[in-house]
Amino acid sequence: MSPSSVALDNGTNLGSCGRLAAWRHGEDLDSVLSFVEHQFETTEDGMGTASGSTRTSPVPGRQRATTRTSVARQIKDQRRGYARAVLQALARTQHGRPTAQIQRVLRESLTPLGVRLSTATLHQLATDIAAGRPVELT
Repeated sequence: MSPSSVALDNGTNLGSCGRLAAWRHGEDLDSVLSFVEHQFETTEDGMGTASGSTRTSPVPGRQRATTRTSVARQIKDQRRGYARAVLQALARTQHGRPTAQIQRVLRESLTPLGVRLSTATLHQLATDIAAGRPVELT
């Protein structure tokens, strides 16, 4: 590094633009400081990456829609996982009970999770649970 060149901690070289040398030759300190502040604000991480208007950003509306879709997918997957866990727990605890009782418990347990099963599917699940066969939501 030459004697007239100074680098900040973030890597910005002040001597390369000649402002520091100009300050040494009598330029107003306030103008040099405002220049340094401007240089510091326009570097993002000290690696010379510009921020601000030169950087392109994604379309805000599209980003929100993607976020909403992502959140909806996560909620759907979470509910599906809860429903599987509830079904497995009911299969363990309701084994050997009457099919009608198992159907009622299944309906009451799965409906709050957003799982709506047809009557035939509900009956089949209840029959399989009563018989001790493995059950699974598809």
